[in-house]
Amino acid sequence: MVYDSARQRTVMFGGGNGNNLADTWEWDGMRWARIKPATSPSGRHQHAMAYDPARRRAVMFGGWNGSSPMNDTWEWDGKNWTQIKPATPPPARLNHAMAYDSVRRHTVMFGGWNGGYFSDTWEWDGKNWTQIKPATPPPARTSHTMAYDSSRRRTVLFGGYARGNGYFSDTWEWDGKSWAQNSPVTFPPGRSDHAMVYDLARGRTVMFGGYGGRNLADTWEWNGKSWVQIKPATSPSGRQQHAMAYDLARRRTVMFGGWSPGPSADMWEYAIPSPATFTTFGTGCKGSAGIPQLTAMTQPVYGKTFTTTLSRLQTAPAAGPFIAVGMSNQQWGAIKLPLDLGILGLPGCKLLVGADVTLPLKNSAGSARFDLAIPGKNPWLLGKNLYLQGLALDLKANPLGVALSNAGKATIGL
Repeated sequence: MVYDSARQRTVMFGGGNGNNLADTWEWDGMRWARIKPATSPSGRHQHAMAYDPARRRAVMFGGWNGSSPMNDTWEWDGKNWTQIKPATPPPARLNHAMAYDSVRRHTVMFGGWNGGYFSDTWEWDGKNWTQIKPATPPPARTSHTMAYDSSRRRTVLFGGYARGNGYFSDTWEWDGKSWAQNSPVTFPPGRSDHAMVYDLARGRTVMFGGYGGRNLADTWEWNGKSWVQIKPATSPSGRQQHAMAYDLARRRTVMFGGWSPGPSADMWEYAIPSPATFTTFGTGCKGSAGIPQLTAMTQPVYGKTFTTTLSRLQTAPAAGPFIAVGMSNQQWGAIKLPLDLGILGLPGCKLLVGADVTLPLKNSAGSARFDLAIPGKNPWLLGKNLYLQGLALDLKANPLGVALSNAGKATIGL
């Protein structure tokens, strides 16, 4: 399975339930729809797929057709499957892993099996496959998984199996030039036939299940430095050979099927809410109506309007108050925060946040309202912080005629 971000659909092809399936299905978050394109790949399982958002194509390679491994390359554009016949295809294989490197715009493939175990690295640019020969590749293996960590620009590989080595529990990362093994203190038990995706909203690689002498039902997350086991209140049963994809629009991991202990058709979704919060900090400096107060009327919820108010303002200033919005309360350019403004004629006043943007507000009977529409189509905003502080024009406050409020930290969440 892969997630088609252009059409906001999870795409699934093939698999096995005693037969090699050749069906194409799409999940829109509410229902599955079977797609019946004019052209379709042959039935298979133990193949690999990755989604190329630059070209809006799902890329599929290889697999097992019931009698032999394959080395065919197919692409899905949302309407039809097209077989691509590159000049240099990789050798036929099954149980390999693929992930799309969105920075370098290449699909990366590693390992697999065809009578023996592969340790080769290949990249697909949309026209041809190219074998990359790094100095230190991971050991040869099959039934491993890969996911691309876009925040750190690394393809993450975990686990797999090779006779003689058993079930791997190693973590490797590919930067486009070389493989590097990570050595975290805590890591999942060795396994094969697990599934793994990258949660873009939270910046975590999520892994579930697999086989390590038994069907596993554990959930793990990789943050680039360490593995952390997550123990949700509700969890799928142990399984192997399931499929997962990360639904970017709905910010959740989608899982379907697997072997548990026979073929299953159950569907699960995994999401950890990022709570929206607003907290105040610091102290403002007094104006003629007291110290201006910054308070929140709503929470900074993703896709909604976040509202704050400034109160205790002079009722009839020469101009309206202002709100400063910044990305930090530690540094503003070269200026370290908080900044004592006494030297500017504002005794007892401190700038508590970076004033990356300063916006005028309308004073209405001693208070002012600030509405900020938080976009709902940019999951990168989840978990991000904004810092706010009010500035009130008040000629009686101090020599410079400005009073400042306390500050607030808004964490964008669900």
